Amino acid sequence: MKNILARGGIEFLAVIMGISGSLWLDDNNTYKNDRKLEHEAYSRLYSALSEDVKLMDDALLENERGIYILDKMINSMNTLSNDTLALYIDQSQKYANMSPHISDYETLKNTGSLYKITDIDLLQRIVDLYDNRYSVIDHWSIEDKRAIFMQDEFFINNYAMAPSNEWTTLKNIKKDRLKLANDDTYRNYLIFIFKIKATLKTEWNQLKDEIIILQKDIQSKIDQKES
Repeated sequence: MKNILARGGIEFLAVIMGISGSLWLDDNNTYKNDRKLEHEAYSRLYSALSEDVKLMDDALLENERGIYILDKMINSMNTLSNDTLALYIDQSQKYANMSPHISDYETLKNTGSLYKITDIDLLQRIVDLYDNRYSVIDHWSIEDKRAIFMQDEFFINNYAMAPSNEWTTLKNIKKDRLKLANDDTYRNYLIFIFKIKATLKTEWNQLKDEIIILQKDIQSKIDQKES
């Protein structure tokens, strides 16, 4: 009888130990898989942010060109040659634009891989960047576009325009340049667009700095995994 009870106890313990071992293996596999997904999330986000920084640099460079042109138009229009003035009128109608890479972030969020990130502070910064701070891009791009469209409507209503390399310019630059130089309404449009582009430059550069800092912190997580 005692042997039967002893054998039963051993078998019971073996079952318990087997279940515990199986659960431990499952937990361990889950943990390893979660860390793999976390590393993949960091890698995808880092790559996406790198592309966004490049796009932002290109857009900011184009915006800087616009600021330079507007400054010349506001302060030195009378010194510009006819060809340069025609070119600047054309190029002053370009607005800042960029489309950030949010598809990787959205995919990671929708699949749940984003939430495998164990650094809660870093995760919150990532979510805040994409869900909140990136709205700065659209906001100032829209403001820039709106201001330029207002200027374009003014041109259409008050001057003879002709297609040019980028957009449009004065059809008869020799005839209309004096009128344009003395047009206070047009000057006010130039100043308004200049202020929009200057603010866009400040806001986008601040956002870019935030992206770069976040990117460095993500890179440190990648390096920890690979070391």
